[in-house]
Amino acid sequence: MAPEMIKVFEDDVAGNLEIVTSIKLEELVAGAREKVEVPMNFYLPEGAKPKKMFLDLSVRGESQKWRVYMGDFSVTKEFKPLIRNGDISKFVFDITPIKHIVMEEPVLRVSNDSTEPIELMQASLFVFYEYPSVGNGHYQYFVTAEPKGSFWGPLRGDKDGYLYSVIYAPEKTKVKIKVGDCEEEQELFDVYEISLQCPKAKSYFVDPMKEVVPLSLVVGSVEYKLPKIVIEKAEVVDNTLRVKIRNDGEDAEQVIILVYTPGRPLARESLGSMKKGDVKELSYQLSLNKGFMGVNVRVIWVKANLRDFVEKFVPV
Repeated sequence: MAPEMIKVFEDDVAGNLEIVTSIKLEELVAGAREKVEVPMNFYLPEGAKPKKMFLDLSVRGESQKWRVYMGDFSVTKEFKPLIRNGDISKFVFDITPIKHIVMEEPVLRVSNDSTEPIELMQASLFVFYEYPSVGNGHYQYFVTAEPKGSFWGPLRGDKDGYLYSVIYAPEKTKVKIKVGDCEEEQELFDVYEISLQCPKAKSYFVDPMKEVVPLSLVVGSVEYKLPKIVIEKAEVVDNTLRVKIRNDGEDAEQVIILVYTPGRPLARESLGSMKKGDVKELSYQLSLNKGFMGVNVRVIWVKANLRDFVEKFVPV
C-alpha cells in the first residue's frame, strides 16, 4: 500500500472531488509581517455540498512564529507539523467548519514573523463534495514527508481507478505511473503534479527510478454519470455544413459546438443543455478558400466541473 503514509481521509462520496494546487515556490522572508497571498479559486456546481475540505501545505524550513489564513480567518499561528522529515514539514487543516469563508474568499495568506526564512513548496485545497447526479466514488487521501521508492495499493476493480499526487523529487528522475491497465512515464524534478485515471482498475502503482516524496496522494474508485455525445452525421454540401448530434449518456448541462480549420475558427454556438436521448440538427454556412481539405467539428459537453469533447474531421 502507501507505506508509512498518514491517512487523512477515507470515505464514500456521492459526488466528486475538486483539487486546486499551487506549486509555485513562495519564499517567506524572516521577520515579515506582510502576508504572501496564494489564490485557491475553485468551482463547485450549483447545489453541491462540500462534505470535507482540507488545506494541505508543504513547507521547507522551520518557523518559530507564522500565521496561516484562509481569507481573513486565522487557521493557525503554531508551527506544529503533522509530520516532519529533515527540513520538510507537512501540514493538513480540516477547514470544513469554515467552508462558507473558503467559498466566499478562496485566498491563502501566510506570514512568517520568525528569525529564519521558510519556503512554501506546495499549497493544495482538496474539496470532497456531494452532488449525486455527477456520480460517486470511494476516496483515500494520504500525506507524508518521507522519501519513498515504489508504492502501490488496491482499488475496486468494478469502477474507474483514479490517482492524483503532488510529488517532490530532490533529483531529476523518471517515474512510471500505473492505474489498472493504463500506464504513463514522466520525468520529474522538484515539486510536480501527476494524475491518471483508468477504467475498471484493480490497483495503482507508482515506481520512480530514484526516491521521491509523495507529499500528497489521493486515490479512488469512481463512477461517473456523464453525457456521451455522438456526432451522428456531418457533411458539407455547397459550402453548408450539416451536423446531427445525439446524447446517448446522462444529461449535459451545457453543450458547445465549434467548427474550425487549423488556426481559423469558422463557427461557434452554445446549444444549451442536452438531456439523455436528445438529438439536435444544425447547419452552418461556411466561407472556405480553395485548397481546404475539410473542417473539424468539435462538440464539447459540460456537467458540474467536468467536461469532455468529441471531434470529427469532415472532408469538403
